[in-house]
Amino acid sequence: MEDQEPVFDYIAENYDKTRGNLDEIELNVLLNALKDCQNILEIGAGTGRIMKPLQDHGLDITGVDISKKMLQKASEKGLNHLVIGNATNLPFLDKSFDAVITVHVFHLVNDLDRVFTEASRVSRKYILTFIRERKQIEGKLPNRRGELFNVAREVASRYGYSIEPGERIHNRTEGELIRRFPPDEKIKVREYTRKTNPENFVERMRYSSRFVKMFSRIPEEDISKIFSFTKKEIKKLNIKPVETVIYEYLAIWYPDNMEKRILEHKGDNLRSESN
Repeated sequence: MEDQEPVFDYIAENYDKTRGNLDEIELNVLLNALKDCQNILEIGAGTGRIMKPLQDHGLDITGVDISKKMLQKASEKGLNHLVIGNATNLPFLDKSFDAVITVHVFHLVNDLDRVFTEASRVSRKYILTFIRERKQIEGKLPNRRGELFNVAREVASRYGYSIEPGERIHNRTEGELIRRFPPDEKIKVREYTRKTNPENFVERMRYSSRFVKMFSRIPEEDISKIFSFTKKEIKKLNIKPVETVIYEYLAIWYPDNMEKRILEHKGDNLRSESN
């Protein structure tokens, strides 16, 4: 989030095609949690896919994002309170908002302490985010991603292109986030089972933040051929789909408690370094 402007500028054009909006269940849970709030900030607002339904339900919501092109997409949806800014140095006064929300952002940042510090500084009541905990039932697709990528790389080479993943910006899982900073409240949204096959992985790779900048340099006609043939080659591997149980929650932190936890976490780090 804080240093990925070029990547997310490249993603902006196709972002909404590959990411879902809040569904009715998620929206209702979030609105209920915000029932005593009116003035909201979304960190990492992007194209406004979270802001839009909240604004439509009467909330006064401001969005901040580092990517100008992402915010341009949000503006096209009729969202006006949009600010270009960095999650580690928010351009707002202390306690400017009733609540701060963020969706699929915390795992992108390098300095998590700093982002939580800033969110706590500008929020009067809550910091909220959706988290998903996963339990794999069967299959080993996550352990074979390197093998799947090698297939795509070999196919691309036949068309005269060299593809390599960019720097990984996903620095931690959501599970690691809540272990480091346990939420004050954890509201269960739902539980469901998802089946993932190798072809799904290939489609996600096409618009992944690690690849999209590179693929932007390849003509669309050739990209379509590369991915079409890659899917055919992967089918020959006979990799079984993976079934995963997803437990989705809304995590809520209280700003005053979060400030104390950040200080405790920094103290633990200093003690570890001195030993």
